[in-house]
This record gives sequence, C-alpha cells and structure tokens, in this order.
Amino acid sequence: MVKNADFLVCDSKTIEKYIHAEYAKYKPQTTFIAYGADISN
Repeated sequence: MVKNADFLVCDSKTIEKYIHAEYAKYKPQTTFIAYGADISN
C-alpha cells in the first residue's frame, strides 16, 4: 500500500507517525485529516 501510494491520508496522528517510521525508505507523503464534529456552542 505505502510503497505504491502517491499520497496517504491519515485519520490519526499516531498512524501518521507509524507510517513515517515503518516506511521511511519510501519517503511517504502524508496528511492528517481529523474526522468528527466540533460541537462547541
């Protein structure tokens, strides 16, 4: 997956860190996009 991906979208900062650590030789490009809703009044 990571080897052939142009760009990876992560829904967790921890997952993003893991991808960079485990697949560093592929120099993955990632972004973090949180899901959920801001319910402040």
